[in-house]
Amino acid sequence: EASVAIMKMALEKDRELRYASPQQLLDDLECALHGRPLMHAHAESKRRVAESREAAKRDSALLDQQQQDDQDQTICDEFTAVEQTLELAEKPVPAQKTGRESLGIKPVKQLDAKALDQLSKRIRVNKLGTLAWLSLAPQASFPRAVLTSMLNHLSISYGLDQGALSEATRTSAIARRIILARGDEPSPGFPGRSVYDTSVEPLDERIVIRKSGDNMHAYALFVPNVLLDKNEVKKAIIAAHVRYGIDVDAVHRLSDGPPDPSGRLLIARGRKGRPGRAAGFVLVSRIMNTTVDDVASANFQKVQKGDVIATWEEACKSETGMDVCGHPRTYSSLKEQKPEDWLGDGVEITRSRDGQVVLKATVPGVCQLQSHGQIRVVNAVEYNGDLTAADGALKTNELLIVRGDVEDGVEVESGSDVVIMGDLKNAKIRTSGSVIVDGVIEAGDESIVAAGAIEADGMQVRRVMAGSVCIRGEVTNCELIATGDITVDRVVGGRLCAGGTITALDAGDETGVTTEMWAGHNLDYGEQKEFAQIEERKLAHDRQQLLEKQRQVDQQLDQIQSKKLRLEGAAFVKDGQEVAIKQELEQLKRQQDSIQRNSEEMRGELGQRRQSIQELGGLHNNEDAEITVKNTAHKGVILKLADSDAEVLKRVQKEIHRHMKPDEE
Repeated sequence: EASVAIMKMALEKDRELRYASPQQLLDDLECALHGRPLMHAHAESKRRVAESREAAKRDSALLDQQQQDDQDQTICDEFTAVEQTLELAEKPVPAQKTGRESLGIKPVKQLDAKALDQLSKRIRVNKLGTLAWLSLAPQASFPRAVLTSMLNHLSISYGLDQGALSEATRTSAIARRIILARGDEPSPGFPGRSVYDTSVEPLDERIVIRKSGDNMHAYALFVPNVLLDKNEVKKAIIAAHVRYGIDVDAVHRLSDGPPDPSGRLLIARGRKGRPGRAAGFVLVSRIMNTTVDDVASANFQKVQKGDVIATWEEACKSETGMDVCGHPRTYSSLKEQKPEDWLGDGVEITRSRDGQVVLKATVPGVCQLQSHGQIRVVNAVEYNGDLTAADGALKTNELLIVRGDVEDGVEVESGSDVVIMGDLKNAKIRTSGSVIVDGVIEAGDESIVAAGAIEADGMQVRRVMAGSVCIRGEVTNCELIATGDITVDRVVGGRLCAGGTITALDAGDETGVTTEMWAGHNLDYGEQKEFAQIEERKLAHDRQQLLEKQRQVDQQLDQIQSKKLRLEGAAFVKDGQEVAIKQELEQLKRQQDSIQRNSEEMRGELGQRRQSIQELGGLHNNEDAEITVKNTAHKGVILKLADSDAEVLKRVQKEIHRHMKPDEE
C-alpha cells in the first residue's frame, strides 16, 4: 500500500499534487523500507480530501433552495439504480437526419415508479408554473434518458430548452442551476402558458413593466383599451428601475388616452452608443450600380492588380451608450496601428494622386480584411448561394466564401479562413484559419474548431474551440473554449473558458441560471493536441505557398538578370530603361531575401510544432487574465481566474472586474 501511494503521488498529472522536491520522495521511500508511516503521500491525500470537501461546501451555497433534496441520500441511491437499469434495458429512438439528439426518448417500461417519483423531486417549478429548473451538485449530471423520463413523469412538455437539456448531461466541477423549461409569463388582460402546457391566469396588476434582455427597451403591459391612474403608472416605472430614455408622451398616453388597443406601449428606449474606430485603412467598394445578383460589400470583393482597395482614415471616437436603467454602456479603446500593420499578402502601400496613403492590390484575387486587422488579396473558393450536404464534404486550403447559409450536415475542412455571409447551422467545421459568420451560429451538436478566431452575430447551444471568440450578440447555453480572449455582448447559461481574458456586457439573467466564466485556464491535453495539429497543417500550407512564391521570384530574377546582360552588350539603350531594370532588380532581390528569411523562420516553427505534438505536456495557467462584465452580472454567475477558487454571485452586480496578480492567492 505504501509503494502504491508513493507511485500515485509521484505520477500525478497536476504538478501541484506531486512531490514538491526529490527530498520528499526520498523521505517516503525510506519510511516505506523501514515500515514507518509515510511522511508526505498520506498527508497529501488527506489534504486533497479536505480541499475537495471545502470546495464542495463553497459551491453548494448556490443551491440554497435545493439543500434538502441534495442532502437526501435515498434520492442519490435511487438515481444510481435507475441509471444502471437504463444502461442495460433502454433502446433510444433513432437519431434524426440532422444528427441532433431526439427529445422523444421513451422511459423504460420496467422503471420503478417510486424511484422515478423521488428523482423527479430534483426538478423544481415556480409558483406560476412558468419556470422549471434543475440543480446539480459538483461533478453531477443526468443521462438524457433519465432526464426525459423525469420530465415526462412531471408532465413538463412546454417551452423545453434543448441547450439546457444537453448541459444537464455534462459534468462540471461547479454547482449549477439549469433552466430546463420556460413557459409564457402572464400579463394584465392576457393569460400565460405553464411548462405543463396549461393556461395561467392573467395578472391581477393593472400594469407591469417589462425590459428587454439587454435593458435597452422597456415596455408597459396593461389591459387593452383601459386608462390607468397616473400614480400607479409612476409606481410601476419606479419599481422597474426605469430612469433613462423615458418617452414622456407614451407615459402620458397610459393615463390620458387615447386607450391603446394592444395593451402594450414602448415607454423607454436606451442609447446604444458607438464603439468608435482607431486610425487605419478602410476598405472601398468599386461597385457603384448593383443588381440583386451583384450586391457585394467592400470586403470579399474581387479586385485586379493595381486596384485601390483601401484608404487611410483618421480615428473616430467612441460614444458611451446608456440603458433604460441608467447604466452606461462603454466601449474599450482600440489599439492604434501603423500603416505597415495592415499589410497582408498581395497588397502594397502607396499614395494616390492627391497624396493620400492607400493600399493597392499587387495580384488579382479576392480582398479580405482579416480578424486580426490585416488586409490581403488571395485566391478564394466561392459558393454563390447556400452550401448544403448535397455538395459533399469540402476540403480546401484556399479562402472559402459562402454567399448564403451553411446548412445541416455540411462538413468543411480548410487550411484558411471560412467566411459565411448567412447563418451557420448544424454543420461541422475544422479550419486552420478563422470562421467569420455574418449571421448567427444556430443550435447543433456538430463541433466547430478554428485555430484562428470565431466571429458571429449570435450563438445558440453549440460547442466551439478557437484561438479567440467574438460574438456580437447573445450566447445561449454554449460551451466556448479559446486559447486566447473571449468577447461577447451577452451570455446566458453554459460555460466560457479562455486562456486569456473574458469580456461581456451582460452575464446571466433574472432567473439565476448558472453561467460559468473561467479566464486564464488553458486547454487540456487532448484539446491542445488537436489545436497543435491544425496549426501544423496551416504552417505546412503557408510554407508551401512561400516556397512557390520563392520559385516565381527566382524565375523573375533570372529573366531580369538576362535582360540586364543583353542591355550591357547593346550599342544603344533607351533613356531610363537601364535605371528601371536596375530598380526592378533591387526590388526582386529584397523580396527574395525576405522570402528566404520567412521560409527559414517558418521551417523552424514547423519543426517546433511537430516536436511539441510529440512532447505535449500541458500549458500553465495564465494568472494575468481578467474577467470583465461591463453592465450587469446576475445572481448565479460563476467567476473563476486561473486555478483560484470559484466565486459565485449571490446578488446582481453592476460592472464587475476581476483580476488576479501572480503573487495573489
